Amino acid sequence: MDSNHSWARLPLSARRLDVASTWRKTKNTILGPGAVPIAVITVIVSLIVGAMIAKDLYTTAVNESVEAALKNHLMIKQRLVDERGPLKRRVRRLRDRENLKFRICPVDNGTVLETIGEAHLDVLRGAHPKSRVLRSRLPSSLLIMRSSKVRRRALCTNFKYPRKPLLPLFLSFCVGSLIGLAVFVLPRMTRLYTLMAVMRRIAKGDYQARVHDPGDGTIGQLAKGVDQIGQRIEKLLAAQRHLHASVSHELRTPLARIAAAIDLAEDHPNPELFEGMRADIDELDGMVEELLTLARLQDPHARNIHVEVDLVALVNRRVQAAQRGAAPALDWILEVPDSASCQGDFRLLARLLDNLLSNALRHTQSLIAVTLSRHSESWVLKVADNGPGIHPDQIKFIFTPFVSGIQGGSAGLGLAICREIADRHDTQLTVKSGQYGGAEFQLILPA
Repeated sequence: MDSNHSWARLPLSARRLDVASTWRKTKNTILGPGAVPIAVITVIVSLIVGAMIAKDLYTTAVNESVEAALKNHLMIKQRLVDERGPLKRRVRRLRDRENLKFRICPVDNGTVLETIGEAHLDVLRGAHPKSRVLRSRLPSSLLIMRSSKVRRRALCTNFKYPRKPLLPLFLSFCVGSLIGLAVFVLPRMTRLYTLMAVMRRIAKGDYQARVHDPGDGTIGQLAKGVDQIGQRIEKLLAAQRHLHASVSHELRTPLARIAAAIDLAEDHPNPELFEGMRADIDELDGMVEELLTLARLQDPHARNIHVEVDLVALVNRRVQAAQRGAAPALDWILEVPDSASCQGDFRLLARLLDNLLSNALRHTQSLIAVTLSRHSESWVLKVADNGPGIHPDQIKFIFTPFVSGIQGGSAGLGLAICREIADRHDTQLTVKSGQYGGAEFQLILPA
């Protein structure tokens, strides 16, 4: 079946889709890296067209010059015939009276380039590369029969070929260069204006604005960077809104308990009420301290203090501190090498391990395992428990503030602080289901 007929039988919507797809591909080619070869091709085509025009003009000018020289030569020859008297007198009279430029030359001298048969003219090479000489035998009526030299004389006139017209070539080059420059620059200007418009929208608060530039190169990379900035700002604002809502919710509960305890204490003073209020105040104080810690860790201008950290001593101390506050019946598994060290902030790494151990103590049933081992060029620190674990759907949200990995578990900032500390050390902190049935957190530190 003919492709044209099959395309014509397509529904109108499909034909419109085909045309739109073709236009998009053409547009992406022009706006993208294809603009450079298109511009070069435009300049080359313009030069070829200019060269053809210049050649045609030059050929026309040469033909006109030869025709004018031929007419002039035949005219001088006819004037010589029309004049009276000896040949020398005729030549002198035409030169002096009519200022005609010609000479009487030998018949057989010079190199004949071509012969014009109709006029019996020989074309000879002149003194200059562009000059030529037209030569024709004088008629016998002008010759003196007793002079043999005169019989070998001929009429010679000079003419020059015109210069090659460079103006059309120059103009075509200029036009082609302008068109090629327009093809190269205008699409990029359009992309830059689109980029500027999106940046203005982002600056005005429209953080969902995107460039969606299909091209590569510098402008394409810049557009992708602007899109990434917009996505990053949108995510940060969403996280900020979530944090504000979560903080408000978390603060509301202890504040409500404190307000209720104050009302009860006014009517029925009870020492237990004051103990509960102190506990709520301690909870609020701890939450505010965690918020301040998280804010300090998220500050990009905060200075990092990295020194040599003894990981074995760090793990032993923090595990001993956690064991002092744990239930006596809890089983502990501690596996550390004889020596291990890395570059880092001792205080922040201790805080990270404390938060992981606190999370394990809160969710474990009977066992906590802490291991430190060497893998290739890194130290791997693992903290695992045999608690209910983390649902797979919640793993990617577990390090978000006020998100917990179990149903009904407490939500806080501990794991979010751990992720920020890991980011400060350019390390990886991950979580998965461990070998003991609960969650297993893994921290990879460069050796």
